[in-house]
Amino acid sequence: MIVLGLLAGTVGMDNLTGAYRFTFGIRDLFDGIGFVPVAMGMFGIGEILAATEETLVHEFYKPRLRELLPNKHEFRASIGPILRGSGLGFFVGLLPGSAHVLSSFLSYIVEKRLSKKPEEFGTGRIEGVAGPETANNAATGGAMVPFLALGIPTGPAIAVMMVALLIHGVRPGPLFISEQPQLFWSLIASLYIGNIILVALNLPLVGLFVNLLRVPFEFSFPSFSWSA
Repeated sequence: MIVLGLLAGTVGMDNLTGAYRFTFGIRDLFDGIGFVPVAMGMFGIGEILAATEETLVHEFYKPRLRELLPNKHEFRASIGPILRGSGLGFFVGLLPGSAHVLSSFLSYIVEKRLSKKPEEFGTGRIEGVAGPETANNAATGGAMVPFLALGIPTGPAIAVMMVALLIHGVRPGPLFISEQPQLFWSLIASLYIGNIILVALNLPLVGLFVNLLRVPFEFSFPSFSWSA
């Protein structure tokens, strides 16, 4: 994949000589292969093709709001996994690659090894849910550190965010905080606001989201694919 990325990076105008390489007279390739089209092709089209093979019939359960809140026993049992998942997910998020996936699996393995009843994992134990989910979210925060400090994206979502900043003439890196302090703190504030809004929307509107899944697949899939 590294060699393939280097080959794709040779397309476009050379920065030193100004010569066009592998453009074949196509003007859209003069500036090189854009990241956004590649990302949309790899992730978007891939998901659409995978969804066309969906033949399973799902049964949906519409929970109540109070059923989504943890009870006292679940809350006490999830404190340890949440703390461990937060630390593990943050440090894994510093590494390049699919950190959110890796952190979730590592947290699940850690909680299973620390549990007194590891044979019950896979049956819905709160430790096996709270830990990986916390690690998944913490990996996003950890990925922001090399992105904002060094300008190095560690995952697809961060890479798309970097492209959006570059389009507006903002280059993440060591000078990003000093040159763009207002944008930096606005980005940090948006992370907190986004989590608050996420909780405020997900819990009360979970019934509405479940009802959307009741739409037949042959109608929902073309509609969502076209809107995307």
